[in-house]
Amino acid sequence: MTYETNNLKKFKFVREIRGIGFMWGIEINNNYFSKKDFTNTIRSKLLKNRLITWESGFDSNVIGLVPPITISILSIKSAFQIINKTFNEIEN
Repeated sequence: MTYETNNLKKFKFVREIRGIGFMWGIEINNNYFSKKDFTNTIRSKLLKNRLITWESGFDSNVIGLVPPITISILSIKSAFQIINKTFNEIEN
């Protein structure tokens, strides 16, 4: 997953990506947006694109990814395609 996570760092609003095992978090820099808590808007867009995430972080500014341990490589790639597509839409 190193390539996929490094690829997300290109987005100006992604502050940090961290995780261990199958628990990952994408920290969003909400100061990049005019709306105070834009992370929930991003999570909503991901859900509309069929990716379930969870709210995390002290300021609810982390998008949590916790796939099942039995997830296939194809499903992981699909999830990162959804994230990239959604993040591209947001940044443009």
